[in-house]
Amino acid sequence: FLIMLELGRTRKIAVLGASGSIGKNALDVIETSNGKLEAVLLSVNTQTNILAQQLIKINEKIKSSIKLNRKSNNPNNSNNSNNANSENLNDSNNLNLDNQSDSPHLPQWVVITEPNADRSPIENLPDEIKSQIKIFYGYDSLSQLVREPEIDIVLSAVSGCAGLVATWSALETGKIVALANKESLVSGGSMIKELALKNHGNLIPVDSEHSAIWQALQSWNMKHYQNKLINPAIKNNSSSIYSQNSQSDSQSAQLNSQLDSQSAEYSDQNILSGCLNVIDVITLTASGGPFRTWSLDELKKVTVDDALNHPTWKMGAKITIDSATMMNKAFEIIEAKYLFDLDPKKIKTLIHPQSIIHSMVQFIDGSTIAQLSCPDMRIPISLALHYPYRFESSPNPIDWTNKISLDFYPPDFERFPALSLGYIVAEKGGTTGAVVNAANETAITAFQNGRLPFLDIVTACISVLENHNFENRPTLSRLLEIDAWARKETEKWISQ
Repeated sequence: FLIMLELGRTRKIAVLGASGSIGKNALDVIETSNGKLEAVLLSVNTQTNILAQQLIKINEKIKSSIKLNRKSNNPNNSNNSNNANSENLNDSNNLNLDNQSDSPHLPQWVVITEPNADRSPIENLPDEIKSQIKIFYGYDSLSQLVREPEIDIVLSAVSGCAGLVATWSALETGKIVALANKESLVSGGSMIKELALKNHGNLIPVDSEHSAIWQALQSWNMKHYQNKLINPAIKNNSSSIYSQNSQSDSQSAQLNSQLDSQSAEYSDQNILSGCLNVIDVITLTASGGPFRTWSLDELKKVTVDDALNHPTWKMGAKITIDSATMMNKAFEIIEAKYLFDLDPKKIKTLIHPQSIIHSMVQFIDGSTIAQLSCPDMRIPISLALHYPYRFESSPNPIDWTNKISLDFYPPDFERFPALSLGYIVAEKGGTTGAVVNAANETAITAFQNGRLPFLDIVTACISVLENHNFENRPTLSRLLEIDAWARKETEKWISQ
């Protein structure tokens, strides 16, 4: 699907969940992309103070960038040091961005999905910022804005099921969705995948585990893929695709025509489908969370602070607790089934405390391809946004000259029953994912509020799932109804 993105053009990114850990890392990747990426939409739920800080930071970068450009383009700069001060560089009315393709830009749209969120941090922004952005409220606004034709890639990083509708809307309009919100695929299941295929959209995994599998599978056909689709001049210098001066207009047009004509035959989906017959098993690795070595008796006494103390990753509260129960790995099993069209029996999990190997693919000839990196989410985010090209994204690559231990342990299904639940949902599909996801979100909130013991988070999910009326192919509206039902049922279970 690189054919969806014109050569020599900045990629326009919608960042859904800008205040979360994925959103913050994504903005860091965009900031350091040297104009290859631009955030045109930012959304938050209630963290308007963080959003305001992000907008102020971008605005300061704009001023600094233009000030440097003016200095470097001033022929008399070396002779007259006062020339740089002859204009008011802090006046936003003087900032002409038309020819500043590598400079940062303020997003066109800002969405606060919680209508009752504190609006004062945004309302108190300087006029020079507010005059350049359009502010919207509510999930309906977000679902409409992701359809904007100017947006190339929608990074779906909203926590929980809240991202489902926006992800659905983006795929309906054929967008590329960089999927960090695993709950969208867990709840939407095969309907999300079919929606992407029907509308010629694409799902790029951002989860480190699924990004690892995605990379390993593409390596199977990458040589053929590059020979067919990539101009040799570009292949020798991947960064040149982002430079307007790297090719003549005729070369760009010729390559774009070639890509368009071969898009159906060599789509990403076809590349991955061509690998399925040679896959023996994929292995999703897990750090084991904070309770990898805890006994069942110890798990009965887990506090919220214990559950939020992840040994490897720095994440939001919800996903950190999911890691503690291993529900996140259950969701990743479900997600892997739909992303890669795999039989759940071919999906395995393995405890790997160092979080260096993010996942592995074992092929039928006995060979295994794994993706290894330091635990830094900027790596899979950067690849998803720049695909199929790679650029420097992590300041901490692994130094293989140092002694490194890589340990592996089988998962304990007795202490972490969420794993078994993940396989059940992956096998059955339909409405099961929406039910378990809604029950899990509700149970986690109750645990955080001291209303539910840690071990009962998964127990509640199992109970609600067993009591729901299964539907094989729900519509989006039906999924939302089932989501609401499951939340109410979980609350009833908790209150018993």
